[in-house]
Amino acid sequence: ADRVTLTWSGTARTDFKEYRLYRSTSHGVTTASALVATITDRERTYHDDSGLNLALNTYYYRVFVFDLAGKSSRSNEVSTPAP
Repeated sequence: ADRVTLTWSGTARTDFKEYRLYRSTSHGVTTASALVATITDRERTYHDDSGLNLALNTYYYRVFVFDLAGKSSRSNEVSTPAP
C-alpha cells in the first residue's frame, strides 16, 4: 500500500482546539468527507496517510482548523498526482 505525508502551516489562533484532516477521491473535500486524522497538538503540522492505492486513485485532502467554539476555517485543497 502507498502512503503520503501531508504538511501544513500552523495556526496562531489562541482558541485552537484541533486540526481535522479530511480525504476524498473526488474534488471538493468537505467535513462530510472521510476523516483521516484529528490532531490536538497545535505544533504538529503533518500527518502520514497510509493504506492508499496511488496507482488507481487520486486523493484530495483539506485541513480544517477548529476553535473552542466549534468554528472552523479550511485550507486549500491538495491532491496526489493523477495515476
